[in-house]
Amino acid sequence: MGPTATPIDLPGVILAGGRSRRMGADKATTMLAGRTLLDHVANRLSPQVGNLAVNSNDTPLVTHLPRIGDSITDYAGPLAGIASAMEFARQVSSSSHVLISPTDTPFLPADLAQRLLSVTADEKTVVLARSLGRVHPVVGLWPVALKEAIEHWLSAPDNRKLMLFIEDHVRVEVEFQALETTYGPLDPFFNVNSPDDLARAEIYLKALPHDIK
Repeated sequence: MGPTATPIDLPGVILAGGRSRRMGADKATTMLAGRTLLDHVANRLSPQVGNLAVNSNDTPLVTHLPRIGDSITDYAGPLAGIASAMEFARQVSSSSHVLISPTDTPFLPADLAQRLLSVTADEKTVVLARSLGRVHPVVGLWPVALKEAIEHWLSAPDNRKLMLFIEDHVRVEVEFQALETTYGPLDPFFNVNSPDDLARAEIYLKALPHDIK
């Protein structure tokens, strides 16, 4: 059986706490085709989860979503945001997992949650998305039972690398195919990390079939 959640009660959290060094501006509020990247991701995920929040330490961030900050200080990276997402999940749901996504992936699949939930995984298994031969550690279902393990891991200042933490835990991966567009194949987990990426995202958005925009 899959994780003990359905789209109705599955909580989701968008990670928007990165430093956006390559972009040169806050990625969450960066505009893509008239909407912020955060809004693009929220629009993709809202129909797939029961409760959606954004993890951000930027107090002025304007959003209709509940905003949760990191309880771990000194910018401990995405794992700190994931731990905060797990606390949010415990407050709003009895789900064993929380759906995690970064704020810079505007082309997330409409069936992301459904497919991740369909795999065989127990309450301590991390379920990650994979595409084009690459695993995406911040796109997936994270077990809320790992919150304390993450906090313990991050208590050591040298422990910040997400994949090193994952390697010590059971995980399964779900493969997603590239999207066909008139501009060419598009990785559904395309990251908008830089102004050049943003320009490419604008082209891809126009090139997507209308039924999956």
